[in-house]
Amino acid sequence: MSTPRCLFNSVVALRRVFLSNALPSEATSSLRRPTLPLLSPQPRRTLIYTKKKPWATADEEDDGRPKTDLAIRSPMIYLRDDETGKLGEPVVTREVLRSLDLKTQLLMMVAESVDMPGGKWPVCRVVDRRATELKERAKARELRQQSVMEKELELNWTIAAHDLALKMRQLRAFLDKGFRVTVTLWKKKKKGGGRDPSAEEAKKLLADVDEIIAGVPGVKEVKEREGTVGNTIKIVLQGQKVKAAKQDKEKATAREPAAEAEEAKVAEAQ
Repeated sequence: MSTPRCLFNSVVALRRVFLSNALPSEATSSLRRPTLPLLSPQPRRTLIYTKKKPWATADEEDDGRPKTDLAIRSPMIYLRDDETGKLGEPVVTREVLRSLDLKTQLLMMVAESVDMPGGKWPVCRVVDRRATELKERAKARELRQQSVMEKELELNWTIAAHDLALKMRQLRAFLDKGFRVTVTLWKKKKKGGGRDPSAEEAKKLLADVDEIIAGVPGVKEVKEREGTVGNTIKIVLQGQKVKAAKQDKEKATAREPAAEAEEAKVAEAQ
């Protein structure tokens, strides 16, 4: 007869002791283990490349100037011969641009569209790039010179001598720079503490202004004076730059001896 196995032998007891000591330590170590933060996935960036049209330009704003080179968006054009002025058969714009030396040559549109047997296409011509740029710069410079700078000066009839001297220096400086100056002589309202000028004061002030105007070379009074002395008078003046005035004076001085010599020759011939 076999004896039953003892449930409380030493091996089983030791095993239970080791297991009971190991389980709490593993649980504790799992709680103390640092956890890494979860990183959210970054969205992927996709680059889309598009094929740029050969006639597309970075700046497509219409500034009123003729379209040139890549700004000519028509696929076909007529080329005009500068010598004969005749138009040839329609040609591909891209091919014309490829055949040119864009450093020295410029394809310029001279007509938006012309209806011809070959189709309705723009008319272009090949021009010298450097000459065209110089012409445009000269035109822009001329427009800047033609633009008039306007200034205004106000003088009351009872202005103090110190203030009048300052205003007259400003008037002289503006006219010397070629500005258009509107000088307004006016009377202060009595409500603001002003007083009526005497006839002598008004006449003297107007005479002082006229004296300054007469002392500036090349100045012109572009409008007829408005108003009456002692109330309100407006004088509109157009100055001339000092350099230009000196040049005109030098030319006139140089012409005088030439004119005298010519008159002397005529007298001798007679």
